[in-house]
Amino acid sequence: MQSGSYHLTSLPNGVTLLTLETNYSIRTPVNTYLAIWGEVFLQDFHHAVLSVIKTRSEKG
Repeated sequence: MQSGSYHLTSLPNGVTLLTLETNYSIRTPVNTYLAIWGEVFLQDFHHAVLSVIKTRSEKG
């Protein structure tokens, strides 16, 4: 992992969009294969994190 960040964007309907970003690099003898799985893993991880944040923020 090299870095991570989040961005909040106000939408016209009063809703706020939360976007996560993770930057990473990988160097292995099978980079192409592992890069695909890295993207799948990060998408799943981001979805899980965003789901927790959504649930907690809507409990108000």
